[in-house]
Amino acid sequence: MKAKASNWDEFLAQAKRVAASITWFYADTKNNIGVAALGRLPIRPENQHIQLPAKGDGSMEWQGFYDFSHNPKEYNPEKGYVTSWNNKAYAGLRSDSSNFSYVDRVNELIEPLESKAKLSQQEIWEINKTAAWSDLNARYFVPYMIQAAQSPKATPLAKKVAPLLASWDLKLRPDSEAKYYQGAAPAITRTWLNQMIELVLKPNLSENIYKRYTDTLYPVNNDPRSAQPASASKLIWNALQGKQASVPQNVDFLKGQTADEVVLKALENALTELSNQYHSTDPNDWKIPVATMGFSSKNSVGIPWADPSHEQHLSTYGNTGSATFRVVLNPNQVTMCSILAPGQSGFINQNGKPDAHFADQLSLFESYKCKDDAVSQKEIDQSTQQSITLNY
Repeated sequence: MKAKASNWDEFLAQAKRVAASITWFYADTKNNIGVAALGRLPIRPENQHIQLPAKGDGSMEWQGFYDFSHNPKEYNPEKGYVTSWNNKAYAGLRSDSSNFSYVDRVNELIEPLESKAKLSQQEIWEINKTAAWSDLNARYFVPYMIQAAQSPKATPLAKKVAPLLASWDLKLRPDSEAKYYQGAAPAITRTWLNQMIELVLKPNLSENIYKRYTDTLYPVNNDPRSAQPASASKLIWNALQGKQASVPQNVDFLKGQTADEVVLKALENALTELSNQYHSTDPNDWKIPVATMGFSSKNSVGIPWADPSHEQHLSTYGNTGSATFRVVLNPNQVTMCSILAPGQSGFINQNGKPDAHFADQLSLFESYKCKDDAVSQKEIDQSTQQSITLNY
């Protein structure tokens, strides 16, 4: 699809043409920004629940499509920014499989944006790195652990680790050798989460549901995926909210205990587990190995799209998009830099040799840098090395 617009109204006119349910963002050189949820949204019959398959007897046929005016959109929001990381696009959105929750990785973008009234270009770019290193489960539960450790029932070791958790910036920062994550907090948080899963979820979920919610908590070695907060974290967070939970609770996951009591029990269990695992009660000895990252030869649904011999690997996992762009829209000049990892070309010749640009952007990706791109026609002409015209 070819789309061109010079203002917000023209942008919406182009957005209206898109049938896919995706999100488009808008910005111009006059300091205007906007966002629109795209897609032709079907009008379903009232008796159809989107969480379940529709009947095939004709009683649940779509009744047409909503007009594009129905699609959520926002222009120059009062907060001064727009964010998205595959999160719930707007209030009231229902989805059959996305498991939307307050526990969402988009908060790793929102927090630094809210920290200052204005940010420099470099500070905005740095959010890419800080979000990529975030422990996506930590911000929701570390305060609970710190609070629970203040209990008179807490052991000396629990009281000892509370300041370590309080001083942690919730980032998974590699040490100088990129071998382990810095500090004991990452190990404490992960082990605590596993204990909470055992205490809160396992007794209340069927085997199939339990497995679905606990199969992936953190990235593993050679992980090609973009990490999300653990599905289990969303259930645990809701359970800890009690009567204040946004989703009303019909099951007492805490079995009559208070949130502080369950959190402390999980913390004490975690500290015992770590002490045994590392043969030490000194938290300085509790280190988690850094997860590595891979660019897989299979796509997200397991279909091969390259030979395994051409897979690329990095020593440190970074939870950021393989395609990242920084566009600066000044009134007098538009500049852009980008990174497309592992490289901008996926071509492999008949002899199995990859193109020169197959993996030449890995170092940029790993260091959270980007290459300057030609934007104006003059810059494009000056930068062009080869031009091929396909006649068909």
